[in-house]
Amino acid sequence: MQGDIYPNSCSAEQKKALWETVSKAKASDDQQALKLIDLILCAPNAKENRNTLMSSFGKRVRKESESTSEKPRIKTMVVTERIVASTMASGNVWNTRLSAERKKISLQYFVNETCVKSATFVHSHSKWTIDEIGEACD
Repeated sequence: MQGDIYPNSCSAEQKKALWETVSKAKASDDQQALKLIDLILCAPNAKENRNTLMSSFGKRVRKESESTSEKPRIKTMVVTERIVASTMASGNVWNTRLSAERKKISLQYFVNETCVKSATFVHSHSKWTIDEIGEACD
């Protein structure tokens, strides 16, 4: 990306670093959170995986999109299989950043040179739910 080479975020070393961030934050139900992160970043974009990921969304999701020199566009959208599929990186992902708290995890990841995607999860009622997704492109 822009002349720099980043390791794939699905490599064992990169996954370990992400897992350590979640663990250090003492995130609730950390194993459930890690499965959700792995689904977004590394799982193949297959129907079974999309269905599993879809169950981690509410009925609606807040989506923020922005492009260089444009104002961010924020919408609340009904979750569809298309939205779920567009959230998945399917192993083609690098330069992933994760911030974790006990009840909130924010994930940012690159799937190409011009766009960074994001997903924010919150923990409520013994379950991690994706409540916001985003994309910022040059």
